Amino acid sequence: MHKSALKYFVRLIKLGDLIERRNAFHLEYSILARIDSEVAYDAESEYVEIVRETDDFKFISTGVDFRKTIRTEIARALKRAKFVIYKRLTSGPFAEQDAFCQQVMRDVDELTGIVDEQLVYAKYPYIADALRDIRGFVATHQPLPLGSPRVTGVPVTKPVIEQVTSFRYRCYKEGSFNEDKALTRRLLGDLFVELKDNLELIAPDTGIEEFRAIFSGKAITKRVRWMGINSQLYHFIQAISPKLFAGGQKKLQNKWATTAACFVNREGEAFMVKQLQNPGSSKEKVHKGREIEEVAKILR
Repeated sequence: MHKSALKYFVRLIKLGDLIERRNAFHLEYSILARIDSEVAYDAESEYVEIVRETDDFKFISTGVDFRKTIRTEIARALKRAKFVIYKRLTSGPFAEQDAFCQQVMRDVDELTGIVDEQLVYAKYPYIADALRDIRGFVATHQPLPLGSPRVTGVPVTKPVIEQVTSFRYRCYKEGSFNEDKALTRRLLGDLFVELKDNLELIAPDTGIEEFRAIFSGKAITKRVRWMGINSQLYHFIQAISPKLFAGGQKKLQNKWATTAACFVNREGEAFMVKQLQNPGSSKEKVHKGREIEEVAKILR
């Protein structure tokens, strides 16, 4: 890691500083609120209000806002990171600039992966926003070989083949932010059996790991062949989408583009996004519509 550029984010995310500080905050103030009536502790908003009476019988209220503290730190760290990155990408030999650029991109990807994997970060969306901001800043200012023109105000990027990531589905242990991997695998396995063997909506030669992969949140390497019609796929995705998520986003983003990237039709041809967005039939009129709704309930 280039600690001079991303050291705050490394400490906060990779080294677990956010989780440690968050746990300490909740432990301290939950106990304090039980023994001191002047302390009002709200676990959901992560805010504490402390009201004290002065010697002249006046009341002074102070607040401790954990989320605001992190948000303020993020803003400062982002500004500092951009300053360091800009200096490193605009000075020194091209080879060093390019190596730094590539390493920072890998570092951001690693940190983003941690943020996406742990549900706790969904409560602090500005962390994921900051990582995306850094990635965009690096792409805009990445180094050019000596003599290459740079057009002011226009991002200069190297050709990159974009890989669409799959859906994300995770089950978490009760009262914990840790994934229950065994339960995740079991429920996806149960869904696979229902779709493949009972409803016959996915190809019989589909492997269970191929199916699980489209809910892994990782880059898609092989699409699943959908044996049903477009409207059946539409209603299936509609039914399970509230149980899926994408990183720090509260709602699933671009689900039809992701669906088109995860599935092909029964002939093995790619779906067009518009085909999936407008099926033209309500679920009551779709063959096996009610069965699809019931199967979707397997995912918790």
